[in-house]
Amino acid sequence: MISDTASELQQRQASPAQDLPRSQIALIFFALLAAVTLPLLIFKIPVMADYPNHLARIYAIASLSHDPLLARYYEIDWRLVPDLAVDAIMPLLAQAVGIFTAGKLFVVLTIALLATGPVALYHALYRRIDLWPFTAFLFVYNTDFFFGLLNYLFATAVALWATAVWIRLRERPPLLRAFISLLFILALFFCHFLGIGIYGMAIGCCELRRWYDTPGRQRTLLRDAAVLLLPFLLVLPLTLASPTVGFAQDTLWRLWPDKALGLYFIFKSYSRSLAIAFALVTSGVVLWGFWTKRLHLHPAGMLFAALAAFVYLAMPFKLMSASLVDARLPATFLLFLIGMSRWEQRSATEARRFAAVLLALAALLITEIAGYWAHYQSAIARMEQSFIHIAPGSRVLVAVNEHGADPTDSSILLHLPALVMIERSALYSHAFTHPAKQPLQLKSPYRASAPYDGMPLFVGDLAAADGKPTSAPPVDADNSDRQRFYWTRWRRDYDYLYVLFTPPAYVAPLDGLEPLDAGGVFALYRIDHNESATAGRGGSQD
Repeated sequence: MISDTASELQQRQASPAQDLPRSQIALIFFALLAAVTLPLLIFKIPVMADYPNHLARIYAIASLSHDPLLARYYEIDWRLVPDLAVDAIMPLLAQAVGIFTAGKLFVVLTIALLATGPVALYHALYRRIDLWPFTAFLFVYNTDFFFGLLNYLFATAVALWATAVWIRLRERPPLLRAFISLLFILALFFCHFLGIGIYGMAIGCCELRRWYDTPGRQRTLLRDAAVLLLPFLLVLPLTLASPTVGFAQDTLWRLWPDKALGLYFIFKSYSRSLAIAFALVTSGVVLWGFWTKRLHLHPAGMLFAALAAFVYLAMPFKLMSASLVDARLPATFLLFLIGMSRWEQRSATEARRFAAVLLALAALLITEIAGYWAHYQSAIARMEQSFIHIAPGSRVLVAVNEHGADPTDSSILLHLPALVMIERSALYSHAFTHPAKQPLQLKSPYRASAPYDGMPLFVGDLAAADGKPTSAPPVDADNSDRQRFYWTRWRRDYDYLYVLFTPPAYVAPLDGLEPLDAGGVFALYRIDHNESATAGRGGSQD
């Protein structure tokens, strides 16, 4: 990429744009916006790994006051948690339009803000709109979306728009700018704590470059530094008051080549082959744009790219109980760099070709997304049908057949049983109730019998608790003892058992189970509580 000097930027802004008419640009924009939101409108449940768990938790938050069955197990503890975008917004929507519509509306809002954020940033920097920032629409369905990192995605969108607003307010009174920035920092803290750092990186690079290019900059240095930095001082007391800081020791780094995973996450969604092809095409276009001097990076973008590379390499994989912290960053940084760069259209014909390629790629990617979502609808429907066998207000344990699924299916379907909280007001063993992340908590009588981070439980672990030989994967040593051994009294603590990723005619290596349903990707059993004492004695003898 080529860096623009200030004089080049002014010259290009003053010269006529070799671009399409504004009406055609607007039409392309709305066509792309409709395309990326279309799958969310068609299907009842967006196919995202953590989404069913988020949906169930929000339903519980919105329903505890009038659902005594759920209120038996769960309670709400609102605290200064820097991970609350979903929990703060969706319950209000759920009470107005229902939980499934509320979930889709929130995801549509997130995707729309995420895709238009680079457009807003581009307009703030270059004072014009053309086709280039629309390429952001091609990157919103990345692996961060695939995993269902909704709070983080929403924070990314807010950070993009906050950066655009900061740039547009650059000539306004300093106190106004500081106050608006403070409001965004507060919002970002409660959306996701990483959003604050990303926003600070972006506006810091913009201010540093502006300060360097401004004559007589020494006279305003202290004032500009105060406007930039003082609002961020609020982050320290908020963080210290948050329960998240109590998990500071839960941090883990990993080194290269594991760091390459984050670069892959930019392109990966559901299909590995399409992700590789998309990465090759994107790399080729970027290199060609560099070679032909069509692709330019704003001076602040050059600083941001260098800082982003350093932050990515230094960031831990796990930070204060949040996982994939480093791997989720490259896709975010790319959206910022799209907004901080521009593609020089040298003729109207070239602009039309660019638009045609952009629309064709968007159609291909959205078709792939819709195809995969349609593929999983049958599994979702079968899971929902199986809930009829579960008595309302029951306790439902979910385990995984450790040999039964490929990585994509295991990620997508792992939290699907969480919908039992919505349909049967049941306790779901792997609901997201982390004290450092979510306000929904299990009440004390049930806290010891369920994890709070959603990590999978293997059937072999249950067999081991019964005193039987097992080939289950080793238990994650990073979890606390309470987290690791919550299943030891599973027969007493739960009424039903789902085993996920089961082949046809699957037989669980466990006694005292009554088969109720088998849906191709799961087997459902009723647990015989009369077996509890016998199984417990067997376990103690081994």
